[in-house]
Amino acid sequence: MTSAIDALVGARIRWLRCRRGTTVAELAASAAVAPERMARFESGVEHVPIDVLQVIATALGVDVEDLFAQSDGLPVEQGDDAGLLELRPPDAAVDPLDLARRHLEAALALLSVAEEAAAASSAAKALDDVLQAEARRRRSGSLKD
Repeated sequence: MTSAIDALVGARIRWLRCRRGTTVAELAASAAVAPERMARFESGVEHVPIDVLQVIATALGVDVEDLFAQSDGLPVEQGDDAGLLELRPPDAAVDPLDLARRHLEAALALLSVAEEAAAASSAAKALDDVLQAEARRRRSGSLKD
């Protein structure tokens, strides 16, 4: 179960990432975690382990303490859901076209990985079919003896 602290830390990570113009996939790669997990950290759905916090802070160019700070001029709004804080990046922090390009590149990279996994899965199934056929052939041959 996550807490308001997890939501705050996740929002800070997202805000700092957006301020740097980094995509979720780029930050995840820097922190050696899956992009899906990084997204769960940012949304406050998953607790960020302290060792991962250190790596994320380093990747963002900040101290771990900065991931908990609330007084450095970041835009803060009181959210409607359970009173959690929501931090939003400033509109002018990142060129939207550049960020869109990075997101597209990350999506294409994930698609490429998915296609490779599908091809590997097909090859593994074909190999499994061959092995099962050979096992059946050997069993039927040993039954005749």
